[in-house]
Amino acid sequence: MIRVLFFLFILTQLGFAQKSKFWIFVKKDYQEISHYSELEKLDLEVLFQSRFLSAFSILANQDEIPKIEKLPFVNKIQKVQTFVRKKITPQKVVHKNQVSDSTNYGLSEKQLTTITIDKLHEKGFFGEGILIGVIDTGFNLEHEAFAGIKVIAERDFINNDSITKNEVGDSPTQDSHGTRVLSVLAGNSVGNLIGVTPKASFVLAKTEIDDQEIRIEEDNWVAALEWADSLGADLVTSSLGYNIFEDGTGYGKDELDGKTSVVAQAAKIAVERGMVVVVGAGNEGRNSPTTILTPADVEEVISVGAVNEFGEITSFSSNGPTSDGRIKPDICAMGARVLTVSNFSDSTFTFSSGTSFSAPLVAGGIALLLELDKTLTPKRVADGLRFTANTDFGGNLPNNTYGYGIADFERLFNFLEASPEDFDSWLVFPNPTSGKFKVQIPLEVFFANFEAKIFNVLGQEVKKFNGRFSSPIQEFSFWENGEERLALGNYFLRIKAGNKTQNLKITLIK
Repeated sequence: MIRVLFFLFILTQLGFAQKSKFWIFVKKDYQEISHYSELEKLDLEVLFQSRFLSAFSILANQDEIPKIEKLPFVNKIQKVQTFVRKKITPQKVVHKNQVSDSTNYGLSEKQLTTITIDKLHEKGFFGEGILIGVIDTGFNLEHEAFAGIKVIAERDFINNDSITKNEVGDSPTQDSHGTRVLSVLAGNSVGNLIGVTPKASFVLAKTEIDDQEIRIEEDNWVAALEWADSLGADLVTSSLGYNIFEDGTGYGKDELDGKTSVVAQAAKIAVERGMVVVVGAGNEGRNSPTTILTPADVEEVISVGAVNEFGEITSFSSNGPTSDGRIKPDICAMGARVLTVSNFSDSTFTFSSGTSFSAPLVAGGIALLLELDKTLTPKRVADGLRFTANTDFGGNLPNNTYGYGIADFERLFNFLEASPEDFDSWLVFPNPTSGKFKVQIPLEVFFANFEAKIFNVLGQEVKKFNGRFSSPIQEFSFWENGEERLALGNYFLRIKAGNKTQNLKITLIK
């Protein structure tokens, strides 16, 4: 009898172990609102309901799938994938008494000045009033650099609780990666580490399991993204960049189109809802075309590559293009030897590398821009980053290694203050003009050679310009010093750039 009971116990345990997570996608036109209860009637454990995807994640055995497929509201069922990626080990610990830099930034200065964050700090912008979501492995806030950090909410999507630091059963390094990422944003230890946004507020989501490899179940990441959205996060930064599943399979190169993966679909919807989403491009290197990871393949998501302190692309930074031919990454920031807090004590620091650390630098810079103007749309932010990037590095830009260049937040800050429109249309201003005027160009002709001609109302050419659009705003003048002034009145400006031709009307006044 004891053997029979033990055998039944083993079978029960095996049955439980065989359960897997599945996505249940609901038909778009289905009007019933009882989906949740219908699933529960089948004795299924509903783990998460996604508003973004119109889907549920459930825990079920494979042999239960046929009866679920018969439910009238079910569109399709697919397995919830678990992604894995390798870790980059932090470098040596830096103790406080080793800091030799006399500035307030200490050894964190270079990672900020490379993308001109220091110039925005000088203007008084530190992220105040901006809510940033950070999705990562967990967060230990006991380090002195986090004194005064403003955390609005925390959520552990692995253990389904509100504790994001290490818990019983976690590996000793579980919260290490997320803590270091957070310090790039929120760190505030004068003379040692100053983050990009020490005055911002944060919502912290623990979604990734950190062991020999970093693993994440995609429904946890989607749940964290929706949670941050529900709390009103202005932007989210995530280290997520995955391609290989736990079973060794993965997305093919032709599937990295920004539309196929579940996390890509969710990220796209988050941006459409007004949230800026920033992710690392990935640490897969450049040994073959398209090592970019998902959701960095999403057009609307800002994917960030990694350079060193000299502006050189790192050996690990993933490259594009996407499967549909788009340039990725979008932008680069310092991702080699980025100063972060150390997890070995509450007062030491370390150097960390990876696009996991270039991404929060860019996310923090965006937060400073939102502090300037909270009405900025994700598209305007992304286009602005591309337009104003530092192009002194990377050769012929844009390309699939550097994207559009290294982020230059001072330039973008000044540009946003001066530019009255989004970057998807041509614009002449001031118009009317007394002689000098500017033309804002759309992103599609950025970096193109151009020919511009001014015609009078009789169709006669009165002025000609040639050049290359190396700035999102090009300056022109009806005359140069010593040239005869043109008659007042209406004129037409014709610009040819690449395969585009644009005609603009402009009025010359006294």
